[in-house]
Amino acid sequence: MENVKENQETIIASGYGFSPVFDDVYFQPCDPVAESRYVFMNHNFLPQRLRVTPTFTIGELGFGSGLNAIITLDLWLRVAPAGSTLRYCAVEQYPLSLAQLRVIGEPWQALFPMAHSLLLSHHYQDACSQAITIPLQDNKTFILQIFVQDAAQALTHWPATVDAWFLDGFAPAKNPTMWHPSVLSGVGQNTFWGGTFATFTAASDVRRGLQAAGFHVFRTKGYGQKRHLCWGYRFSNPGKF
Repeated sequence: MENVKENQETIIASGYGFSPVFDDVYFQPCDPVAESRYVFMNHNFLPQRLRVTPTFTIGELGFGSGLNAIITLDLWLRVAPAGSTLRYCAVEQYPLSLAQLRVIGEPWQALFPMAHSLLLSHHYQDACSQAITIPLQDNKTFILQIFVQDAAQALTHWPATVDAWFLDGFAPAKNPTMWHPSVLSGVGQNTFWGGTFATFTAASDVRRGLQAAGFHVFRTKGYGQKRHLCWGYRFSNPGKF
């Protein structure tokens, strides 16, 4: 794939993004970093797991602005032992261009300088074509791959079994195909036993779909004014309990 081209319809500003396709924002403008940490890092137990797991794979449905990837990479760089490998595989059917990512991600540059520099660079564009391997200090290795296609298609040839999922597509009511039971089943099929997921939504259809996909699902307090989120771990084969 050639360099991802700018989507003229998407509304982008520093720290803000809105998709007319889905009539939804890329993230809540009120402290999106804290929300990402609360929902995706904490409910996948990444601060603890990345310290003790030398090879770890993240799967993300909805790469979007790249915020979750930046925060994850920053955390891993700080806490993972020397010689560790982090593999980050994401789906994004409507990718932002590199220029758009740099605009939307401008507020995060000072917070996560190294992760921001690595991800909002040519590495992002290269990863939209194929998996790329980036050697880093302390003999660490970061592998990045972004599938520019719909989630159902990508999950049929997912490259690695996942330890933790970020289910971060636009809201289910506005992007139902991302949350279709067949997609959630594919998530289950590509997850290690005991592997986890976290998502900002606690919609009943999503919870049922994840349960059918083999996950034990928990609903708990959402971030800020959001009432609930859900998280869980895989304990059975999809559709079998």
